[in-house]
Amino acid sequence: MKIFLCWSKPRGKELAKAIKDWLANILPDLSPQDMFFSPEIEKGIEWFEEVRHRLVEVDAALICLTPESLHSPWIHFEAGTVLGRLERTRVFPFLFDVRPEDIEGPLSAFQGTSNTEEDTRRLARDLRRLAQIQPEEPPDYAVGWAKLKAELDKIKIDRISQVVANFRELFHRKTFEERLSDCTNQTWLDRYSGARETWKTLQGHKATVERICEPSKKELFQQLISVIDGYAGLLKSILIEEKKYWISEAGTVDFNKASDGTPASGAILAASDRRLQQIQRLVFLLDSPSAVPVMPEAIDFSRMDFPQRKEVVRAKQQAVRTGILRLSEKERSRCRESIHELDRIVYYLSLESSKVPHAHTLAECIEGELERLKAARERASAMPLHYAIRALLAPELVHDEPALDALLTEVEQYLKVSDRDKDERIRQNIKSFRQTARSTTGGPITERAAVQGAE
Repeated sequence: MKIFLCWSKPRGKELAKAIKDWLANILPDLSPQDMFFSPEIEKGIEWFEEVRHRLVEVDAALICLTPESLHSPWIHFEAGTVLGRLERTRVFPFLFDVRPEDIEGPLSAFQGTSNTEEDTRRLARDLRRLAQIQPEEPPDYAVGWAKLKAELDKIKIDRISQVVANFRELFHRKTFEERLSDCTNQTWLDRYSGARETWKTLQGHKATVERICEPSKKELFQQLISVIDGYAGLLKSILIEEKKYWISEAGTVDFNKASDGTPASGAILAASDRRLQQIQRLVFLLDSPSAVPVMPEAIDFSRMDFPQRKEVVRAKQQAVRTGILRLSEKERSRCRESIHELDRIVYYLSLESSKVPHAHTLAECIEGELERLKAARERASAMPLHYAIRALLAPELVHDEPALDALLTEVEQYLKVSDRDKDERIRQNIKSFRQTARSTTGGPITERAAVQGAE
């Protein structure tokens, strides 16, 4: 038996690879040469001719469909060629985050297989029946499915541009990149139109994002649509009449004066800048793999009030202490470098509960938290800094180190000047650390340094 694997776009390629490995489990007599997978075509061979040549030999075709490949001309060419050479019962569309009603054209006439365990099991039976293999279900099917499921999980969307193909380009325009005060030609209607066009485009993808994206991405996407709508509304309500303002000697628009020099309200500038910053931040969060949170509540956490945030952290702390929440090494690394406060807090909680000294690591984290607070445009939370310093109080960590003491002094000075520690909990933890460090020998510091340096 020979099988043709049809795919398009990067995630389609990864999907086809995963299914190819899965086929080897359910069809044990199938050799690698019996599966035609396009990346294996030798360079220089004419692609169309190679496809036609291979299709003469195959007995079945698996068409790997992802949301972004549905409208790919290439996959429709391959699918059309397949349909022209094979019987209907030998063509199997595999739908990854795709609904049957999403499919258009000739492929819509075929019974697709969704990426669920039940549907995939049915596909395995159909292929074994076609290959005349008994029994219809392989004895170790569960093992093969577990491996396939693990590979499918790796193909999850981590960038919104995998759903909205031109996502970044939507924001590469003056509407979103240029401050109002720099728009000296004062074509406010163009800016308003640009915002509305982008809003309309995103609205058109909303249903797809709701269906296939992770909860955090869906929440951010909805936030972005809302902020753009507000930004467009702000422009319309105040500037749609194409009002002219004073041009300062520096060559910027002064919204406090009309073009004739009379006073005007400049409130729109601050409001517009705030909206633009929100839009730029949301675009980054939606289309940057590094911005994907580890904790599913991380996006909501950033918008909670302090009592709600404390409740979430208490629950995470209990889960860490009881072992319900265990971070893999990859997750620990991602949490430590995450831009999301909850992820970093969970990382500090995990260090606090561990039995291995991490003073050097925590010192680096405390320095990082301090830099974030100093660099933040808006008033950022000091909660991650609090938990990073609190982790230093773990018995295995408490000992006197001049470098750490100097860093903590810098933290104290910043907190005093910025008024970021009104209840003085952070400074109290620093005081407790110093008192305990100076009253105990803490064991050989050289041994601790060796352990820390190996992290």
